[in-house]
Amino acid sequence: KLFQYLLARSGMYALYVTGDSREEGHAWNIGQIDGDYYHFDLTWDDPVSESEEADMLRYDYFAVTTAEIEKDHQLDSLLAYPDCLAETYHYYRYNNLFLETYDYDCFYQGMQTALAEGNTEVSFQFSSPEVSEQCQRILFAEEAIFDMLAALPSSFSSLDRELIYSNFDQDKLILSITFAYLT
Repeated sequence: KLFQYLLARSGMYALYVTGDSREEGHAWNIGQIDGDYYHFDLTWDDPVSESEEADMLRYDYFAVTTAEIEKDHQLDSLLAYPDCLAETYHYYRYNNLFLETYDYDCFYQGMQTALAEGNTEVSFQFSSPEVSEQCQRILFAEEAIFDMLAALPSSFSSLDRELIYSNFDQDKLILSITFAYLT
């Protein structure tokens, strides 16, 4: 409800949405930005866990469409909610982290921006499983990611340029890359 309150205080239309997700009762928000509606689930984007490494802030449910949220959320059928169709403020699209084909510059800029902001992880979303396979093949099997790491400015000297971790969410087509640092 806090996010709903913050949206309302900012003069934006906001709804508290109820339903189910991950086999339990759940709630999230719908907000209106520039006349278009978006789903926001800050609960699932804030992964609190026992492991510090797993506590990275996510944006997988930030300004998503109804079709995207319905992949693992079920809206309460007793209530009518606006259909969220816009993608303008979808986190990955808005921040140029959404790929419809392999794009070296998109990956490189995404990595450099994340590192410059002090993040240890960057995530990218793909438009289709085929694009995901293409990008992961080039990044990992063809080792383009190591060329990108080598090309980063010397200001990232504590970065281990030979070691990274990756995680791929097949349902959401999101690839997360976690950087390692020299000790």
